[in-house]
This record gives sequence, structure tokens and C-alpha cells, in this order.
Amino acid sequence: MSDAYDVALYTAKSGRLRLKGDKPSRSESRKRKKEAADAAEEERKQQEDERKAKEKEDDDREQRELKRREGGGEGDDDEDGDEQPPKLPRIEEAKTPAERRFEEMQRRREEQEAKKLSIRSHRERVDEFNSRLDRLPTHFDIPKVGPG
Repeated sequence: MSDAYDVALYTAKSGRLRLKGDKPSRSESRKRKKEAADAAEEERKQQEDERKAKEKEDDDREQRELKRREGGGEGDDDEDGDEQPPKLPRIEEAKTPAERRFEEMQRRREEQEAKKLSIRSHRERVDEFNSRLDRLPTHFDIPKVGPG
């Protein structure tokens, strides 16, 4: 009984014994590359199918919306051949109140920052920077900026 156990532990069922740090043989690496390529191709096809399904769904939704608008309107306005594209909701209308407040605050902050920067010229800002550098101890010595 112990002989069968020893044989099962120390011998490979087929082929040579595979060691821990050993590189796979050529046929194994080729198989893996082929499998990886097949998996990548399958994933690409799946993504393409999902994208097409989404586009079809969006087109169907637009068609239904267009038919709904035409049906609710005054009837035979489209005999002229002038088709108006469906009106899409404006981005601002689709935003939540919190998003609107956030964007308003961002806009105000940008205006304040621009105003603060426009008060002083570049030369004044450089002079102020150099004066701050002069007040620092020599441990943080940075060469002065600009002419002079």
C-alpha cells in the first residue's frame, strides 16, 4: 500500500517532473499565448456586441421619443420634409441642485483667484517672493529669482 502512495507522490502522471522555478516548455507557452489571444479576442467581441446593443437601444429610444413628440403635436407638420432633430435636455437641466451650487462656488473661487492675481504685476510677485526668501534662515537657502 505504501508503494502506491509513494509512486503517486513522487512521479508525474504524464511527461517529465515539473519543478517549482522551471520555465514552461515551448508547447505550454504557445498554448498559453493562444489561449490569452483567444480570451482577448472573445472579450473584444463581447465589448463590441455590448456597444452595438447600447447604440441600438439609444436609437430605439430616440425613435420612440420622436414618435411620441410627433404624435402629441399638431399632426401633419412633417409633410414639408423638414425634420427637426429631437431636442436633448440641456446639461444644466439634468444637474442636481448640489451640482449647480458646487459649480457656482467653483466659478466664484476662480474669479476671486483671477482677481487676486491681476492686482499685482509679475515683478511685484517676484519681489515679494525674494523678500520671503530673505527672511528664511540659510538652511533653506534658495537662489533669488529674476534679475539683480
